Amino acid sequence: MSVKPPLSDNMPEVVFSDIETVKLGNVNIYFIEDNTQDLFNCMIVNLAGSSHDTLPGLSYLTHILLSYGSSKSNYEEISLRQDMLGAYMSSQCNADEGGIKIISLAEHYEKSMDIMLECYFSPAFTETELERVQKKVTSSIRQSKADPGFLASYAMMKAYYGEHPYSHASFGDEESITKITSNDVLDFYNNVVLRSEHAVFVSGKFDKESVIEKLKSHISKFPEAQAVNLPVFGGLQKQISAVIDKKNAQQSNLIIASEGIAPNSTDLPAVKIANVIFGGYFMSRLNEILREQHGFTYGIGSHFRHRRLSNEFMISSSLNTENLRKAIDIINDIKNDFSSNPVSDEEFTRAVRYYTGNFTVNLESHMQIANLVKGIFIHKLDKDHYKKLLENIMKLSINDVFEAQQKYFNPANSVIAVSGEPETINKELTGLGELITINA
Repeated sequence: MSVKPPLSDNMPEVVFSDIETVKLGNVNIYFIEDNTQDLFNCMIVNLAGSSHDTLPGLSYLTHILLSYGSSKSNYEEISLRQDMLGAYMSSQCNADEGGIKIISLAEHYEKSMDIMLECYFSPAFTETELERVQKKVTSSIRQSKADPGFLASYAMMKAYYGEHPYSHASFGDEESITKITSNDVLDFYNNVVLRSEHAVFVSGKFDKESVIEKLKSHISKFPEAQAVNLPVFGGLQKQISAVIDKKNAQQSNLIIASEGIAPNSTDLPAVKIANVIFGGYFMSRLNEILREQHGFTYGIGSHFRHRRLSNEFMISSSLNTENLRKAIDIINDIKNDFSSNPVSDEEFTRAVRYYTGNFTVNLESHMQIANLVKGIFIHKLDKDHYKKLLENIMKLSINDVFEAQQKYFNPANSVIAVSGEPETINKELTGLGELITINA
């Protein structure tokens, strides 16, 4: 029996920090000052993610190597300099973007920036560090293949995107990673990373003018950004069920993916609230019916993911294989009902308050705010995107949300991706579109 908490009469107050933007050359610098904590955070972000790969995993390997030393200091020396400052530097890469960041005490922000800028603009890419990172990445790939959740996600991306660049994992595969040479990495860095569009995000406690002076000489090294015409995904054209083998799995991991919504769409506020009700929190329709009423899973949820070349709507869960087909049929029933009938007044009010309250939590630290602002850069959104999003959510009506339910929550085509025992799963997926097998 599910118990609903009381509905609060108070709406949470959302306060947005001031975000100042300074342009140096073609690069925007975003400043989020917060003098309440003695912390400093700086990120350099580019748009040279793995969708630009000429070899699977090349962008990922290049970006990871950026934090493994410079032409002046090797990996051990860079690590020691960080330790002396109590700083932490890391680099990352996904399909859309890559970059490097450093976090330190505010009193050491200038020296911390020196380390990060040295590594980003004067990388070494030595054979020793390349081999070290290749071993680390291939080990991580092997570990990922033991994770049923990763396997389901991998199968979904392969089935959903086909030949599109989004179909391969950002970190590539074991074979491709070992074939990448230091010349491949250097060429990608010079001709793709440095020539991609960049932004810098600075948050915490710092002197703005000092930061600008430090960045000036380095940003002047950027060649003019070159636009790369990557293919926008054309949409899913048929219903597909994809199975990926997970030996001796006691459960099946399920992902159902379909077309999502662009982050700059005027429908976004209504979609956000509709998704909270559908599968966005513990009291959602999906969780209430699949977990509370049927006991098929410990949890199930849905979310919309925004990408530069595509957008997805995903439902995900882990459940006993014997209940897989029943669960999928019930999910389809929920989608049909949700896209056909308006939500109740109580569901609507509770969802609005949940979303605004949860959003407030994500504004608690300057680093969280910097990550939100990063989304503005990546997706080319208005500077006040999040403020307007919250304002428009507060203006919504149940009818606005119902229009979003009808438009986005029962698509004609989707990918049903499942990891587990193929022999059993294949039978469970009979009649649910083209059945394909994905190899990890």
